[in-house]
Amino acid sequence: MIFEIANTHGGNFNELVKIVNKFNSINYKKKIIKFQIFHPDKISTKDYSWHRVYRKLFFNHSDWSKIFHLIQPKSKIFLDIFDDYGIEVFRKNFSLISGIKLQSSIIDNLNIFNKLKELTTEKKIIINVSGYNINSANIILERFLRLNFKETIIQFGFQSYPTKVKDLAINKLLVLKNFFPNCKFSFSDHVDCQDDFSHILPSILASLRIDYIEKHVCLGKRKAKYDFYSSLDIEQTNRSEEHTSELQSQSTI
Repeated sequence: MIFEIANTHGGNFNELVKIVNKFNSINYKKKIIKFQIFHPDKISTKDYSWHRVYRKLFFNHSDWSKIFHLIQPKSKIFLDIFDDYGIEVFRKNFSLISGIKLQSSIIDNLNIFNKLKELTTEKKIIINVSGYNINSANIILERFLRLNFKETIIQFGFQSYPTKVKDLAINKLLVLKNFFPNCKFSFSDHVDCQDDFSHILPSILASLRIDYIEKHVCLGKRKAKYDFYSSLDIEQTNRSEEHTSELQSQSTI
């Protein structure tokens, strides 16, 4: 399970600390906590309508280091990389980070790719190929397999907030699994947190032998100003995790 904190902290460092501490407490042995790392000046121009929001959501190197050191050893840390700043944070906290993720919009960023080539790493990397056809996904995978990552994970998931159940296209995962039989897979889930299906979907994905299930999380919908549409609170997350763990333990799957 990948718990995606994203921007539900609203740029409030103390709120981020609370979220981390709360999701640290979940007793799940295969838990990953993922953070979005970016610098406002590197992902948008100053006249872009969301630039002020990006500035509000920004944390400096010292902030990120403090956050990473809060993560308990039983939890792994993954980073969403969007720009040079994300690469810098990755480098500075290298020993604490287990893996990174590149969104489909970042895959063709040659600057990021070339900086990753410079790293000798035993980390994992998630490559989101949503929006690409199977041939393009194959070319992308071949390119990233040339990097020095221990494991390359293919991710798929409809990138809308929240995602309607009819748009999930889970059947595409089966196509990808058949085309890349030796790869591990991740699904990025953005189903509306108020929809009961958001608790059922992880179990379905587990039954399909999807290796990594990514879901946005928050402390509570009223507190989260951003990224709350598909974010589960702690009670909902525990409920989903219990369903998934129970299904994974059944040998008949």
